[in-house]
Amino acid sequence: MAAKGQTTCSTNRTEASQISTMGNLLYNNHHHLSVFCYPTGVYLLPVLGIIMKKFIYNSIIFQMPILIFLGIILYILMITGELSNPDKIISYQSKNNILYGLAYSNPVKYFKLKNVEYKKPEIISLGTSRVLQFRDFFFKKPGLFYNAGGGVATIKDFNTFINTLQTENLQVVIIGLDQNFFNENWDNLKSLKADYRNNFSIETIVLTQGIQVLKDFFSRKISINTLHSSSRNIGLSAIQYNEGARPDGSDLRTRLFAKHELDFKDCFKRIEEGRRFFQYGRDINSAAVKELDLFLQNCETRNIHVIAFLPPYAHAVWNKMKQKKDSFSYMFKLQEKLEPIFDTYSFDFFDFSDIKKLGATDYETLGGFHGSEKAYLRIFIKMREKCDILKNYADLDRLNELLLNSYSSKEVIHEIY
Repeated sequence: MAAKGQTTCSTNRTEASQISTMGNLLYNNHHHLSVFCYPTGVYLLPVLGIIMKKFIYNSIIFQMPILIFLGIILYILMITGELSNPDKIISYQSKNNILYGLAYSNPVKYFKLKNVEYKKPEIISLGTSRVLQFRDFFFKKPGLFYNAGGGVATIKDFNTFINTLQTENLQVVIIGLDQNFFNENWDNLKSLKADYRNNFSIETIVLTQGIQVLKDFFSRKISINTLHSSSRNIGLSAIQYNEGARPDGSDLRTRLFAKHELDFKDCFKRIEEGRRFFQYGRDINSAAVKELDLFLQNCETRNIHVIAFLPPYAHAVWNKMKQKKDSFSYMFKLQEKLEPIFDTYSFDFFDFSDIKKLGATDYETLGGFHGSEKAYLRIFIKMREKCDILKNYADLDRLNELLLNSYSSKEVIHEIY
């Protein structure tokens, strides 16, 4: 019993000794922690402050150029009107005789569609840039016409444009059928439908075009005088070059109008290489013809009369393609293929592929495959002579007088905005 009791007592003393030892360790550790941690915290705060100051300073130094460049970008885009919402421009331009010419975005499809809805014309021209020289002063009542050129880029776009358009005023559509629309090697009709929504976004313009703005500014393509101009025009191109869309939708190209020499080197090179609207093609794309027929059906259903034409090339350019007729054979079959289709609907069709047929010279072209304003007056006179529906809209004697008194081979009336 005594041995047992001694064992128990010994065990208790051992446990008490261990507890005492642990208590001393905890006390000593706590004492040491308090000795070493307290001054470390005191001295660490100033060090952290210095580090933070350096970090903030370096951040500012690093970000300062970015902020300066961003400021330059925003200043240029804002002061020139490049960041103006197209919806606001439509109403503003209708009340003011100004040009709208952007350099860093191109909302042309939406802009032209909404202008037709806003202005409610009875007659429009519709197509690519190759219809942009029809003018409102060709008509007895200029307000009845609007040029929707640029609202279409492919043969499929005609239907999309008309189906999207919300107006009941439209009576006549003059369409430019670019010859390359019917070349499968240029358009296989597998592209997505044209987007006629307002995709305007300041953020998108700044992010996608900001670098280009800086390049143009530092290379002096953007004139300082432009940024302090008193011009009421909207868009860098309109302010600096007097170029862009007029209130009637037609296109003013001052620099091209000023060129009087015949220089078709670029067109000739494209023809030789078979690229950029001059892709080679032997047969007419039947899918494109079907798409055109659907558009004509659509217009007939809506009681819209269609006047179509193949737009002009410079005579020298047309002859160059004739020399490679095997490569461009589809182009020389178009009139024979398309004219009967228009006859089916009692619509009108013209082939003005060779500008010489209009009685015009190559000086009345812009770059070889765009006709000038004067050339398009000639086109409209031909249309007026043969299309009964145009008798209500245009006076033939007045048109011939305008042609006779044209300002130059490029312009019928000289305008500065």
